[in-house]
Amino acid sequence: MKKILKTQIIKLRNKILQSPSLRNKITSALNHYPNLKIRLKGLTSQNIHYEHWLPSREKNELLVDVSHIYKEDLRTGIQRVVRAVLHYLENTSLELDLQPIYLTDEDGYWCYKYVKSPKTIVVPKQGDIFLGLDLNKMIYAPNQSGLLKDWETRGIAINFLVYDILPIQFPQFYTQDVSIFYRLWLNTVIRYSSKLICISQTVCNDVKKYINENKEQFLTIPKVNWFHLGADIKNTQQTNGIPSNADKIISNLQIIPSFLIVSTIEPRKAHKQTLEAFERLWAKEIDVSLVIVGKLGWMMDEFKTRIQTHPELNKRLYWLKDISDAYLEKIYSASTCLIAPSIAEGFGLPLIEAAQYKKPIIARDIPIFREVAGEYAYYFKDSNDPKTIVASIENWLELYKKDLQPKSDTMQWLTWKESTRQLIKCMMDN
Repeated sequence: MKKILKTQIIKLRNKILQSPSLRNKITSALNHYPNLKIRLKGLTSQNIHYEHWLPSREKNELLVDVSHIYKEDLRTGIQRVVRAVLHYLENTSLELDLQPIYLTDEDGYWCYKYVKSPKTIVVPKQGDIFLGLDLNKMIYAPNQSGLLKDWETRGIAINFLVYDILPIQFPQFYTQDVSIFYRLWLNTVIRYSSKLICISQTVCNDVKKYINENKEQFLTIPKVNWFHLGADIKNTQQTNGIPSNADKIISNLQIIPSFLIVSTIEPRKAHKQTLEAFERLWAKEIDVSLVIVGKLGWMMDEFKTRIQTHPELNKRLYWLKDISDAYLEKIYSASTCLIAPSIAEGFGLPLIEAAQYKKPIIARDIPIFREVAGEYAYYFKDSNDPKTIVASIENWLELYKKDLQPKSDTMQWLTWKESTRQLIKCMMDN
């Protein structure tokens, strides 16, 4: 009965794939039932016998998952990390042959393919190393289909980067399906990894705590280590492009004190609290500007409308939605101070980038920001009250007038080259 049902599901799936309109309707409906979506996806791929596939290459390889930047570079913080690390891996002398790869089910089953040779399926062998560099939430699907089990059986060293586990720690900041998928992703990478490599000691501690609290679910426990990210944008594979109105915006930022937020607009980043704080500052006739750099994320449509209809938009309030690395450099240089109001983070790359440009930092007092910036930032209390940010900016401005604000000039940070070396060491160390 099960075999007949699975055959019928596979036939139905193929029929859906041939009809774009039907596929869109089914996909939309299944998004409301993520657990069912996962089970169906797994069922349709479980008839693949990966163990019969022969290794695709003779030379040992470092297989680096870059699925998202290959398919669509969303230019989020994670994609910036992926581009930078991949750039330096490609320019580092390695004993292994570096091969970027991407995950796909375009042929009706899950497999990895080579970025440089998209028609070739990746079939690894003992001595190869896999690095899950991109945050690929779809990794649960190869788990369902048996691909990761096959790779484990072949003796591959499997490593995954962990940027954070925030959707599990703070589910209120995410849609339900994101939290469900993220837990599936984390449980999968714990199950199959030789090592989990976290982007900060804070995340490392969080992952170890999660594993300890859920250890009965796992047959084996991977090693968990951490490294720090780099920040030298200009020495990586930059995205380019400067808009025609850039000079005017940059000029305006230099006239009055300007405070810069660099992050995707999402609930945990506290954009709403920060904007409310600046509205109170403007009401008190304190002449400052707020610059928001980042794409619109999830659960923030109301905030989007609020910005787009704001009376200060393009006067003392700027929203730069989809800017290049080259333009971001200019914005950093023109801004007075970086403000990091995020309630929770895996790292906080903008703090490092601000230090590179010798820009002062105002940050929420949370452990990860203390780990990254130490004594080189001005901290405000971890509170949801806009008054907290108002008071902090007022105090900071008084210090700034006297040149007494904490300075980031001598703050320690890594280049991407140094960061990538740390990552390689984490992968290679026993």
